[in-house]
Amino acid sequence: MDKRKQDNHHIIPLSRLSKGGRKRKNNIVVVDKHRHAIFHELVSNRTPEEVIEMLNEEFFGGKYEIILRRKKE
Repeated sequence: MDKRKQDNHHIIPLSRLSKGGRKRKNNIVVVDKHRHAIFHELVSNRTPEEVIEMLNEEFFGGKYEIILRRKKE
């Protein structure tokens, strides 16, 4: 991916973290800049759990039981 078209995405938005948690290196993934903008247009600054819940309710009619668990590193 062209670096000019990349963006850093915070998995948990900085606005949702305590000051001490803002330096977590494992909270950033590199994503396509255009998709990143679209993602935030859709989900704002929701946490991963809130994103999944919103998608389930709004797009899947709440018909799924979704379990989201962070992988052990």
